[in-house]
Amino acid sequence: AGRDLLEELVPLRIRVLGKDDADTLSAQHNLAVMRIMTGDKDGAVALQRGLVETQVRRLGAEHPQTLAERGNLANMINDSGKPDEALPIARAVADARARVLGADNPQTLRAQLNLASVLARVKRFDESIALQQQVAAARTRLLGPAHPDTLFIELNRAPTLYQAGKPREALAQLDRFLPLARKVLGDKHPQVQMGYDI
Repeated sequence: AGRDLLEELVPLRIRVLGKDDADTLSAQHNLAVMRIMTGDKDGAVALQRGLVETQVRRLGAEHPQTLAERGNLANMINDSGKPDEALPIARAVADARARVLGADNPQTLRAQLNLASVLARVKRFDESIALQQQVAAARTRLLGPAHPDTLFIELNRAPTLYQAGKPREALAQLDRFLPLARKVLGDKHPQVQMGYDI
């Protein structure tokens, strides 16, 4: 129902406010997200590509808002089963965010995790694991070992290790971090539940 409303709202905003208006662009962003959530992967990617092109023209390729939209595009392409196509975009976003925002910026670390996810999808596990370790170290240093963001990456490292053919290391990772995650997040938290599924 939300998507149906946005499908009507976007053309109205384009007509009334113009295609470059901030409210129009916000509605397009929300519609792209709704499309991917409702299974319309091609429609989401097409809309997101147009949004990226608009933001590059308006703000430049490395403006934080443009980088956010480029990162969303990489994630949508990856979620559409095309990780090889997503990889260069995800890498460019991670590199640009580090350059523009700094290595320790939360958005930079998020972009690195997104890149690690794409790398795992194309079975470049050594690169993915190294990037995950780098982000885990940064989050531990910046936020502490018990912060939810730190625990998320530490738990997410386990499936990557398992997929890489390292089941003992995956189990050791869970043994090390699952008890703390249970204490901080609770047994019913999705990240904790994911740890039981490996």
